[in-house]
Amino acid sequence: MEAKLATLEAKLEHVESGVAELKGDVKSGNESVRRAIESVRQDVGSKVDGLRNEIEPKFESLRGRIWHNFLWTIAGFGSVLAALAAAFGFIGVPG
Repeated sequence: MEAKLATLEAKLEHVESGVAELKGDVKSGNESVRRAIESVRQDVGSKVDGLRNEIEPKFESLRGRIWHNFLWTIAGFGSVLAALAAAFGFIGVPG
């Protein structure tokens, strides 16, 4: 019986040392995963900033074009209204 207990205690010590090694491996693995995630985060952040700096001037140009088209649309609408008003006699056309 004593021999069996000694064998079990030896196996228990072996298992405990294995668990301690696994804990160390997991902690070092966590650190390497954290570093990898941080490097990916920085890389993606720099790419997003680059895209933002590239796209913003294009949006400014687009806003100017939209405003320009809006003014032309309003002017065209006013011209059509003026032509219709003249055709239906709402405004007098000299002549």
